[in-house]
Amino acid sequence: MGFIDRIDDALTIARGRHAARREASKAARSIQLHRTYWKVQTFKTLFGDRDLAVPIIFTRRCPITGVPMCGAVSADGEWLRNGPLTEQPPRGVMTLQEYEREGIELDGETRERHEKQMRALERQLASLLDDPATARKLIRV
Repeated sequence: MGFIDRIDDALTIARGRHAARREASKAARSIQLHRTYWKVQTFKTLFGDRDLAVPIIFTRRCPITGVPMCGAVSADGEWLRNGPLTEQPPRGVMTLQEYEREGIELDGETRERHEKQMRALERQLASLLDDPATARKLIRV
């Protein structure tokens, strides 16, 4: 690959990034404060990665740029990291709350291994706290 090809590749990548930023800025201008939007975020689980819909509410505007913010995250930054924000939860994608309510279905072998690890953690924590009951409460939240 020659020098000219490398320059061409760098310019192509820069054009793509510029287009994505432009699209994110356009989307951020349409965001309304105190309204729930949904993003799809990938979470690490025991059984691999899982895409879940997560609500996000923008509560203020950046004093310098005027872009809607949720905590320290701007609307355009959120769009660039997680893709488009929607007003309704995406169809076919479980929400984070639904996933938490569903719980984890473990098969017998995995459940035994999990319980064994939990008991080991309880023992370690109990030795640090000198109180097995408190350790059990802390782990089994």
